[in-house]
Amino acid sequence: MSGSNPFLSSFRSSLATVQKSCEGIFIPHLSTGNGKLKKEKIASFGLVAGITCPGADKCNSNRFCYAQNSRYLMKEAMNARVENFLSSKQDHFVTSMITLLRSLPSGWNTIRIHDSGDFYSNNYIQKWAEIIQTTKNKFFYAYTKSLNLNLSAIFNLQNALIIQSEGGKFDHLINYEKPHAKIFLSADSMFRAGYVDATTSDIKAIESHKIGLLVHGG
Repeated sequence: MSGSNPFLSSFRSSLATVQKSCEGIFIPHLSTGNGKLKKEKIASFGLVAGITCPGADKCNSNRFCYAQNSRYLMKEAMNARVENFLSSKQDHFVTSMITLLRSLPSGWNTIRIHDSGDFYSNNYIQKWAEIIQTTKNKFFYAYTKSLNLNLSAIFNLQNALIIQSEGGKFDHLINYEKPHAKIFLSADSMFRAGYVDATTSDIKAIESHKIGLLVHGG
């Protein structure tokens, strides 16, 4: 990402704002307002895209990454993701997230980890494993390209699903016997390859093994 990237400029501005206003204690946020996910009562947790995506390759740009464009550049959306990222590094993150999850409205029992961003360290993965293990009445899932990290702590949990995403630096580590996602240029090519179209429905992704997504315009 270059210095002229509007996403990076938005991130820097929000980082300065959040660090100044929160006085060193950062509080995580859950969203129930994602246009795609709220139809299926899926809450989401997001991080800042790019800087938390160690497995990203060409997708780490505002040309290809949906989470580096449009509403993700807006002040409120960026501030929430910046604070989520900073809070995820603090000791209270696990207990704060558990409290947040327990406060969700009735019927919101599915959580997408990262509608933007990705697992960025093994320590961060362990925190999510603890959150998931403690919140057994919720189901958690995440798309990830961070296949260089140790995801086994989450892979082995009954109320969690890891979807390996093609298109990153570590595609050679994808186990195609497990749930994985592939980007297609057209619905026809997706169906011919035997993948389920989850472009507009994350429930289809959760219920499928071969997950297809149509390429984002740009």
